[in-house]
Amino acid sequence: MIGILKRGRAAVKVKNHVTDLMTAMRVSFRELTTGERFDETTLHIVCTSIIVAAIMERGVSSPRLMTALSDHIMNSYGLNLEEMQLTPVLAHGMLKGVNGKDPQQVKMSMLNDICPGHEFSVTGIGWFEANMMLVREQIDSNLKEAIHILSR
Repeated sequence: MIGILKRGRAAVKVKNHVTDLMTAMRVSFRELTTGERFDETTLHIVCTSIIVAAIMERGVSSPRLMTALSDHIMNSYGLNLEEMQLTPVLAHGMLKGVNGKDPQQVKMSMLNDICPGHEFSVTGIGWFEANMMLVREQIDSNLKEAIHILSR
């Protein structure tokens, strides 16, 4: 019974940090595009993919962690199952490339999907790197214990 309570609290902690991370990424993307209109759903998919990529990179993925993440994203940001299923593929593309594209090309393609018509430069790639670093820092510090509890 105590294990269930600990996992519940750990899942809530993950969800709260994911909300903060998603907000920070959205704000920084708005700054990057200087207020231009962008596709909110695509931004949510890409931000979730950044979180998934950091989880993959750190090797801390577990069924409970991914369930907590997926449930929260779907309930809070309105993504459907099909959109959530894209996130591991996009995360892999960010880390290793996909379909003959290197990671930089994949990231530029994602940026153009979020905000078509905006001319992205190296700063756009920097947005990915800055957010990956932010998520990795959270995984390594504030979320370390919660992730450990969820992996048991």
